[in-house]
Amino acid sequence: MRAHFVQHIGVLAGLLVVGLLLGLAHAGDHTSAAETNQAPPESECGTRVLGASASTNVRLCDPATVTVEVAAECEEQRVHLVFALSHQSHNAYRWGQFVGPATLDAVAGVPGVDLRAGLVEMSGHKVGRTIDLSSNLVDLREVLRRVPAPAGMVFWNAGQVREVFAMLERGREDPSLDGVPPIEVAVFATVTCGLARLDCEHLSQREVGLAGKWLSDFDLDVLMVACSDQGCSGCELDCDPLKKIAPSGRFYTEPPDTEKMPRVVSEEVARLVAGSIPMTLTLEHRLPDGLAYIEDSADVPPDRVDGPPGAQRLLWERTGLAAGLPLTVTYQVQPRALGAWSIDTTSTLTDSLGAASTTIGAVGPITVTDPCVEPTNTPPPPSPTPTLPPPTATPTATPTATLAPLVPVFLPVALREPPCTPDWQRVAVALVLDASTSMDELTSAGRPKLAAARDASRAFLAALRLDTGDQAAIVSFNAEAALLQTLTSSEPDLHAALDRIATAPQTRIHRGIEVAAAELASPRRATGHTPVLVLLTDGRANPEGPEFAVAEADAAKRAGVTVFTVGLGDDLDHEALRAMASRPEDYHHAPDAEQLAEIYRAIAVTIPCPAERFWGRR
Repeated sequence: MRAHFVQHIGVLAGLLVVGLLLGLAHAGDHTSAAETNQAPPESECGTRVLGASASTNVRLCDPATVTVEVAAECEEQRVHLVFALSHQSHNAYRWGQFVGPATLDAVAGVPGVDLRAGLVEMSGHKVGRTIDLSSNLVDLREVLRRVPAPAGMVFWNAGQVREVFAMLERGREDPSLDGVPPIEVAVFATVTCGLARLDCEHLSQREVGLAGKWLSDFDLDVLMVACSDQGCSGCELDCDPLKKIAPSGRFYTEPPDTEKMPRVVSEEVARLVAGSIPMTLTLEHRLPDGLAYIEDSADVPPDRVDGPPGAQRLLWERTGLAAGLPLTVTYQVQPRALGAWSIDTTSTLTDSLGAASTTIGAVGPITVTDPCVEPTNTPPPPSPTPTLPPPTATPTATPTATLAPLVPVFLPVALREPPCTPDWQRVAVALVLDASTSMDELTSAGRPKLAAARDASRAFLAALRLDTGDQAAIVSFNAEAALLQTLTSSEPDLHAALDRIATAPQTRIHRGIEVAAAELASPRRATGHTPVLVLLTDGRANPEGPEFAVAEADAAKRAGVTVFTVGLGDDLDHEALRAMASRPEDYHHAPDAEQLAEIYRAIAVTIPCPAERFWGRR
C-alpha cells in the first residue's frame, strides 16, 4: 500500500474508533499540554452524543439513573472503484450481471464511504465503452445490469489495464480530495480467450504477464479478480494466469459464486476505512457534591472510582474497540442533598498517533425535590370500651359490592340523554409507537415488527372517520420522542408519517406519552373531540424505570385523555402497562406482531364517547 495512504488511514482509523471516547475531564486531573510543552494534534473527527439522560425528579432517598451513549463522527472517506469487464459470451455476461451491481451496492453501503465508480469495458481486442469515475451510481448500476455482451472474441489485455490506471490517476487529481488520497479499488471480471487455438496460450500468458507487472507497480489498495469460462470458444480457457495475479485466493472468484466478490470487496473497504490500529476508549464522569455513585450499579463496572462521595470521578478504559459502534454506559447515583445537580461531561477522541478532539457537555439536571418522610411509630390503640348490644336485627338485602370508578354509562331513558352513536362520536387519537432497535426483529411472518406495527396503525386509521372530522397524530419514541405528524384528518399525511419512523436504541416510554399528551392538549384538537392515546411498546422502559411512564400516563388521564396500551412480545412489564391504561381491560397483549392489526381494529371501535356529554366520568 502506498506510504502516504497508510499514514492517512492510520490517522483516520484511530480517530474513528477513539471518537467513541467519552469522559468527564477536570482541570488538573491530568498532565496538561503546557506541562509537556507540546499540545496534542487536533483530530479530524469528533464525538456525537447519541443520547444523554438522567432521572429528572427524585426524592432524597431514591436512586437516580444516568445513561450516556456516544459515537465517533468523521468526514467520509473517498473510495474510487473501477470495474474492468470483458464478456466473451452471453453466459459470462449473465454472471457479471449479478456480481457487478451487487459489488457496487455493497461498497456504497459501507459506513463512512464517499464512493466514485467507473467502468472500462473491452470490445473485441480494444477498449470499448468507458465511464469515468462519478458519484452517479444509478446510471452505472443500470449499465452493469443491462448492457448487451460484446460480440465476437473478447479477451482481457494490457490496454484495458492501462486505461484502468489512467482513470484512477485522473481521480487522484480531483480537487475535492483536498490532498487526502482515496482508497483505490479495481475489479477485473474477464476471460482470456485468443483468436485461435494456437494463439490462445501465448496471448494469454503475454497479456496477463504484462498486466500483472503493472498491477504490482501501481499497488492498488484492493484488487479483485474473476475469471469466467462460460461459453469460451476458439480455445480451451485456462484461468490459472489470472489466479496468479490475484493477491490471494480470497481475492479470486469465478461462476457460479455471485456472493464472494461483493462480500470480499466491501469487507476490505470497510477494513481500510475503519483501520486496523487498536484504539483506547476512556470514559470519565465527575459527580457533583449532591450525588454519590452507588457501588456495583453500573452495567459496565468502572475501572476506577476516585474521590469521596460528593467529589467522585468514575473512569472506564477500553482498548481495541471497533469503529462506528456506540458506547453506552448506565449507572445509578444516590442523592445527598436537595437541589438540581448536573454531571459535567467531556467527550474526547484520541487515536494511537495522539490526535485528539474534545467536546464538553453535561448530563442532567437531576432534581432532588423532597426529603423522604419515614413512617413514625403509631401509638397503640386505646383499650376497647364496652358497647351497647346491637339493635334488633332487621332483614337486609345482600351486601352491596364496593363501587367501581364511574365510566360513561348511557341511560337515555332515565337521564333523557341521547345515546352515543358513531355519528355523534368524534375522536382525536395520538398513535404512539415504539421505535427502539428491537422493533427491527422479525415477526412469525418474517417481516420486521415495525412493518407490522405500521400496517396495524393503518388499519386503525381506516377504522376512524377521518373524512367526517376524526383526527389523528403520529408519535414515535426511542431515546427521544418525535411528533412525526400533528393532529390532522389527512390520511395520506398520516401514512407518510408512519413511513418516516426510524429505529434507534433505548425505550423511553414516558417521553412518547409526554409528547402525545401535549399534542392532544394543543389547540389543534377540535372542540368536543374525545382525546385518546394508543401506546405500543415491545419492551420494558429504559434507561429510566416504568414509574416515569406511569406518572406521565396518570397526568394525561387526569387531563381527560383515554389511554390504551398494547404490549408486544414476551419481554414486557405487564403491571406497568396496565397501570398506564385507563382501565386494566384497556391493556392488550400481542404475543406476535402479526396480531397487532386485529387488536388495533378492536380498540378503534371501543373508544368511549366524550365524558362531558354524559353523566359518567372517565
